[in-house]
Amino acid sequence: MIHEKQIAKTLSKLRKLDEIYTDYIFEKLDEVAVHYWETAEHRYEVPGPEKPWQPIRQGMAWGQEWSSAWFKGMYLVPDALKGQPLYVSAHTDGVETLFWVNGKPDGIFTHVKEAANRGNHHTLLLTEGSEAGTAFELAFESYAGHPCVGTQPYENYRSHDGYPNRFERLFKSIDIMQRRDDVKDFVFDLRILNQLVSSEVVDAFRKGKIINALLEVFQVLVQSPDEIEECVWRPALAKARAIMKPLLEQRNGDSAPHAGIVGHSHMDTAWLWTREETIRKCARTYANVLSLMKQYPEYTFVQSSAFHTELMRRHYPDIFEGMKQRILEGRWEPNGGVWIECDCNLVSGESLVRQFLKGQRYTREHFGYTADTFWLPDTFGYSAAIPQILAGFHIQYFLTTKLSWNDTNLFPYDTFQWTGLDGTTVLTHFNFIHCWPDAETLINRIYGTSQNKGWAIKNDIQHKQVNDRRLISYGYGDGGGGPQYEMLETARRVQDVEGSPKAEHTTVARFMKELAETAVQPPVFVGELYFEGHRGTLTQMHEIKRNNRKAELALRDLEIIEVSGWLQGLYEPSLRRDEIYEILLINQFHDILPGTSIPEVHDQAIQELKDVIIEAKELTNSYLTASVEPSPHAFTVWNTLSWARTGTIELEGIEPGLIAADPSLQSQYIEDAAGRRKLLVGGVEIPALGAVVIALDQGTADSSSPFEYDGTQLETPYASLIFDDHGYISSFIDKPTGRELRGSGHPLNTFLMGEDLPGSWDNWDIDMDVNGKLTAQTNLLHRELAANGPLQLRIRSEYQIGYRSTLQQDIVFYADSPRVDFHTIIDWKEKHQLLKVGFDVDIWSQTARHEIQFGHVERSTHTNTSYDQAMFEVCTHKWTDLSESRFGVAILNDCKYGISVDGADIRLSLHKGGCHPDPRGDEGVHEVTYSLLPHQGAFSAEAVIRPAYELNIPVLSVMGKVTGQAAASLLKVEATNVIVEAIKPAEEDHAYVVRLYEAECSAVRGMKLRFGARPSKVALINMLEEEQEELVLTDSEVSLDFHAFEIKSIKVYL
Repeated sequence: MIHEKQIAKTLSKLRKLDEIYTDYIFEKLDEVAVHYWETAEHRYEVPGPEKPWQPIRQGMAWGQEWSSAWFKGMYLVPDALKGQPLYVSAHTDGVETLFWVNGKPDGIFTHVKEAANRGNHHTLLLTEGSEAGTAFELAFESYAGHPCVGTQPYENYRSHDGYPNRFERLFKSIDIMQRRDDVKDFVFDLRILNQLVSSEVVDAFRKGKIINALLEVFQVLVQSPDEIEECVWRPALAKARAIMKPLLEQRNGDSAPHAGIVGHSHMDTAWLWTREETIRKCARTYANVLSLMKQYPEYTFVQSSAFHTELMRRHYPDIFEGMKQRILEGRWEPNGGVWIECDCNLVSGESLVRQFLKGQRYTREHFGYTADTFWLPDTFGYSAAIPQILAGFHIQYFLTTKLSWNDTNLFPYDTFQWTGLDGTTVLTHFNFIHCWPDAETLINRIYGTSQNKGWAIKNDIQHKQVNDRRLISYGYGDGGGGPQYEMLETARRVQDVEGSPKAEHTTVARFMKELAETAVQPPVFVGELYFEGHRGTLTQMHEIKRNNRKAELALRDLEIIEVSGWLQGLYEPSLRRDEIYEILLINQFHDILPGTSIPEVHDQAIQELKDVIIEAKELTNSYLTASVEPSPHAFTVWNTLSWARTGTIELEGIEPGLIAADPSLQSQYIEDAAGRRKLLVGGVEIPALGAVVIALDQGTADSSSPFEYDGTQLETPYASLIFDDHGYISSFIDKPTGRELRGSGHPLNTFLMGEDLPGSWDNWDIDMDVNGKLTAQTNLLHRELAANGPLQLRIRSEYQIGYRSTLQQDIVFYADSPRVDFHTIIDWKEKHQLLKVGFDVDIWSQTARHEIQFGHVERSTHTNTSYDQAMFEVCTHKWTDLSESRFGVAILNDCKYGISVDGADIRLSLHKGGCHPDPRGDEGVHEVTYSLLPHQGAFSAEAVIRPAYELNIPVLSVMGKVTGQAAASLLKVEATNVIVEAIKPAEEDHAYVVRLYEAECSAVRGMKLRFGARPSKVALINMLEEEQEELVLTDSEVSLDFHAFEIKSIKVYL
């Protein structure tokens, strides 16, 4: 046969035969009678006989939303099957099922509808051979599923596995099976040759020989084995294998590329399921890994999240002990570096450090293992601060996959040196996940094909002169599942077969070490790894993001105050602090913090983070109270920032009528937009990391005001403003410079809103075309003067926005600062709407600075290139600044992360109403404060960074009077561009840790760090808190050098 179309027809029949004979690999031998018990509980051991077990037979229904059913029965090996390998196939109809043998977890069954997501785990090994009469207690915990509206716009299915409203499940049977190994071997042999002959990169002459062999195979095979006796079709398989064998034994040449293969199951800590369900997902997946490791001694597996390991230790100790054994053997690799696979855009620098600190210390404690790889396949962008943090934890390599999803540009490299914010580099490799270790995958992901040359799906080795290998981490994931036995069988057949890359089971650490040794001058990429997609994750689910910021800062304050009191001998550091810090870290998972999970996950995160804030503040307050002497008319005010604070401070809980007793201090009472009554005190200076006492007395506050306001025009000590009919700022003249801040576009502080329905990934994405739909919201309902006194003027406005929502805002002007605050309460009732606030300013700069962890990045304000165009929505933390050489404007915020800067049009994203997988559109009452800060001179820490910290970190206060050393500065930093980010009790020893960073991108030499109390010893440490060198201590002072954006950690011994 030589006609191509006829050959193609026969080859298609052979591909079909792969499917047909797959169904004949296992044969049913027996059936196990079982009883069942249904429950909504998540149980971590097989229920006992005290439960109301009921018999169940084929066709009986069980299940409802969120419920599980346990099935249990005994199986005795009969004489006829003694010594034979036996398998189990469970037809419970559950979405996922955990298999137990004699009270121990032993594998996973998945529903056929879940095959594309969790793998088709249908038949599991029971015994490799047992004596007749051997008894096995078999138990199966099957999950019925739960509601989910999907992830894409317009989706509306409800059940976990795609069935419309289907939670009632139908039990069929529990079957004892045997495996026909000759059928199994035939199927996988044929599959490899089918894939080789279908590849366009396999040598044409090699393909010709394979075609000839396959045509011969076709002649001996039975196409419809169901129509004839097994004794007829089965012997033909041996003949077919004999024909295929020489083709499978052909080896590659020396120049063939390499695939490192390792089992993996990406495990979302929560997403379209709850955190509680993830515990069971981990158990199912990891139990199956351990079972397969017994059957396939070459099998290696990488598992990245230390938190998931800890879940097994807490809930499934048998699985944990199995993991420990395989880790000891070097086959189970706990190599990821972190506690959980966290978001890397939204978390603070210190939170990133704690993720690694907790993760590395955990694997060291339990396994004597230090990760050398940061494994993070599925996060929505990678901060330029990461390389330096990795270096602080002995992490040499970074692996991810997400940038292959870019919606505009193909990322230019797949193996490269990534240079971060401060110049630190890390070898980076784009591996591949959610796949098979078969010839087709290896060829497509290493050679590439003409079908994947477009930006959307190209995912091969781009620069073949640089490296000749790629890591293929096979197995199903997101919600677990992992590799199935068929993948291990396939992997055995592609170790070295001509036409497919050489493949070998490896570990991530070994693969990356070999890559580092063999890569030829890998290219260098400098700066953040911006993900061109999922830009809406910077804004979706306001309350989670706000609570995250507030929780991070509440814990920062707690640790500083705790160390301060510890130094005074008032108390010892609390273990509870570590426990509540862990809750924060868990909720920074990359589908929780971005707001891309189901409602149950979001509600839990909001509540848990709120509880973290409350408890951290309560602990802080208890420490502060312990450090003061009772005094009903005195308040002690602490400053947890590393510079002296001046200006207006706010005190709450003050007895009415009390004002500052010191006549040099000004007082004013206000009620903010949220109804909180506060006493403002002006003229106070609080030392860095220290405290002052403010005496209060009955009196009348000065009512004089430096402000002049007639309803349209406003004069402040710093600016002249005009408001338009909608309450927006049509003119803002900065008095010190005489400059008009308003640009040529919308008035300042214009609310812009429009329909936001992305092409895909509803809660995740903001598409560029949304900008054409944003319109000014001009329905001003009410406007009044809410406060006017010696320290502050407030203009209160209420707007109707969108179709059903309202917004109340206080614009706050200060007598002692050019900063203008916009305290905003949004009653959000919209779906698929995006709300921004715009500041189109008269500033000319080709770049804008945006704060990230431990520094800032500069991004273009123009659209010269496709890379610039793709960055139409970017991440910011506490501030974004647009500056000329002698003047600038910054936008500060206390809980927002998404922003756009087009020319000089700065638009802060306030709210996004995506509805999948949470259909509520983020409905609720939400609070945010953002600020406009004009500054004379160029960008600097004093002009922008410090005010942003002061907006986010208010002073702490308690009733009472601090005395003596307790009021003194804990430490003082000499350089204005070096910031203390954290002070915490050390993980070991009687010591505390100070973490500082250079914030301006300007090196510092010989900076003096002075301690309030002389320590016994000071050492420079890495982020794992291992000593690097002892520092010379002179008169309670050490000297430090910083290069641009450098992070330093020092350990201070009491």
